[in-house]
Amino acid sequence: MSDEAGFFHPDAGYWQGVGASDAPITIIVEPERSEVGPDGETVTIPAVTRQSTQVAELLASYPPGTVQVPLKPGADYEWDGEAWAYSPPALSPQEIVEQFRVAIQAHVDATAQTRSYDSGTSLASYVASGNAQWAAEAAAFVAWRDAVWIYSYAELDKVTAVPPQRAVPTIEDFLAELPAIAWPD
Repeated sequence: MSDEAGFFHPDAGYWQGVGASDAPITIIVEPERSEVGPDGETVTIPAVTRQSTQVAELLASYPPGTVQVPLKPGADYEWDGEAWAYSPPALSPQEIVEQFRVAIQAHVDATAQTRSYDSGTSLASYVASGNAQWAAEAAAFVAWRDAVWIYSYAELDKVTAVPPQRAVPTIEDFLAELPAIAWPD
């Protein structure tokens, strides 16, 4: 038994009824009354009743097409006709680019760390190293890093174009699209 009930109508949206119960109640359709019978005696006519709930009565008072729904879990949820579906808030083009920039930079740094460098910046600093292996790894990394950012900005421009030229991918899918690094032997 709950004292809140959720309702949805395609035109009116979502609202909650507070203080409504799912407990059974008796609705008096016609009250008990007394009538004088044919022999002059008073006859008591019992009340006409039906069983219902406060929630069902509330729902019946709403416009046609209104349905009872589970309570809305949060502001970023939309009723899809069967259940509440999470609908993240729309991001500005700048927010989209920033989310991807952070993820791409983390991917770049993680790639450098696979070769035991602290970060992409650290690895790139070895490009003029006197150690041939480190210089070769840095050169391969810098070329790869440039290719990653050239591709990323070109694709993110498509995402933020008006109108968009591609849908916003998941960050995981986007990172999977990035060029692979070719380390030197």
